[in-house]
Amino acid sequence: MKRKILAMAVLLVFSAAVLSGCVEYTPVTVRGGGWLLAAGGEGKATFGFTVECINIEYVDEEPVSWDTRGNFVYNDHANGIRIKGEITGAYSSESGGTFGGECVFDGEPAFFSVTATDLGEPSTDDCISIYITDEEQQLLYENEGPVGGGNIQLFPVQ
Repeated sequence: MKRKILAMAVLLVFSAAVLSGCVEYTPVTVRGGGWLLAAGGEGKATFGFTVECINIEYVDEEPVSWDTRGNFVYNDHANGIRIKGEITGAYSSESGGTFGGECVFDGEPAFFSVTATDLGEPSTDDCISIYITDEEQQLLYENEGPVGGGNIQLFPVQ
């Protein structure tokens, strides 16, 4: 239950920051691809993404707004889950990048939110968290864990 509450809090904060234009984090470029254990721990889930913050506006040398472009693909082979979506918002915090956008889940409109953490090269302890919600912010799917193969690379934008 704590994980679901935390996941919902992350999604709500992300949605509020992206949708309201409120920018408290820094723009980011993050790329990644690889696999982690599928939800439930049996089999593999694969992922790939490229995120770039562009058209960054600065006030007093601090970024205040930006546009985001990129794509996200995720396939939980063991559970028959496939997500593909355009990334519409992103920011960085500490050693990770959080991004999200719209997708289709089980034939219905949905939203994805992903936190990708780069903890060293080459992918020594990288982690990824994937959350899918419906239009009412109800959690439909989640998976998180260390990257078992592949790499996540975070490039803070200056």
